[in-house]
Amino acid sequence: MQQRPEPARDMGFATIELSGRQSAQGPVLRRYRDGRVTIDAGERLITGHPLGGSAPKGWWVSLTTSL
Repeated sequence: MQQRPEPARDMGFATIELSGRQSAQGPVLRRYRDGRVTIDAGERLITGHPLGGSAPKGWWVSLTTSL
């Protein structure tokens, strides 16, 4: 069985739409430059674009975007 990485504390949670009627929510494990995120949805890892814009980010993002 595949080992799951531990979620980082400051990456937050995200909801990803799987279809028109289904979605998955979980802790963000990885962020991609194109806006997608990978979440731990219990039994599997799911990658997609978070609903409602980008997933919440850590405190350091406000520092890097203001530069």
